[in-house]
This record gives sequence, C-alpha cells and structure tokens, in this order.
Amino acid sequence: MEKARENREEIGEDGIEEAFDVVGEIDETVKTGVWVGDCFIYTNSVNRLNYYVGGEIVTIAHLDRMMYLLGYIPKDNRLYLGDKELNIVSFSLLVSVLEYQTAVMRRDFETADKILPMIPREHRSRVAHFLEKQVRDFLKLRYDT
Repeated sequence: MEKARENREEIGEDGIEEAFDVVGEIDETVKTGVWVGDCFIYTNSVNRLNYYVGGEIVTIAHLDRMMYLLGYIPKDNRLYLGDKELNIVSFSLLVSVLEYQTAVMRRDFETADKILPMIPREHRSRVAHFLEKQVRDFLKLRYDT
C-alpha cells in the first residue's frame, strides 16, 4: 500500500491487489463471514454454517433459515448468529480444534502435538475425521502423480 501511495498509482475499484495474498477460493456464495485466526467461518446461500481452514470446508450446522454471523467469542468457544427477527442462536466451536486443524494444514506438527491434549475427548472424533481426509488427500496426490 505504501508503494502505491508513494507512486500515486490509481487505485481501482477492487483496491490494491498486492495488499493481500489469496489463501484459497470457495466455490459458493458466502452471505456472512468472520475470520478467527487462519480460519474463515461463514454462512452460505443454502443456509449452511461452515468454516474453511487450509483448503478444507467443514460444515458446523445446516440452518433452517437465513442467519447472519454476529461473531465468535474464543474464551466461550461460542459462535453467535442472528436472524431478521433478532433471534440469537449460538453454536459450540472449540478454538483448540480450529488451532489444531490450522497447525496440521500448515504442516506444523510440533504445534499440533501440543494442542491435541487440550481437545476434550468427546470432540476428538471431529479431529479424527479431519485427519482421515488429510491422509486420503495425501495418498490420492501421491499415487495419482
């Protein structure tokens, strides 16, 4: 941005392209969203509450109506949504699970190993499904090339 200001380059309607790095693309219509660390939590046009971490889309819930993402409070591990009638709904989403998945996607296994014991046992099946998917993708890439 500083470079653009110094050179007084004309800034187009899309802004300064070099000001950010694209980390991935989601092939769906995002209605509302919020970043939590390296994880993008969002609602989409088919009323799903998802999050995107390292190329992986995980569905948290299927919503029965259009909901608007209000925010995430990490200390409570709660995600808050509201609708047009001002009804508020919350969902549990453990920050430790998000941190673990982010570390795995970054291939930072040392950090992932430190985070894993902080994830309650009743939530480890979600982690196991995530790891199974990562292994399948790795094996597919390895044997398809």
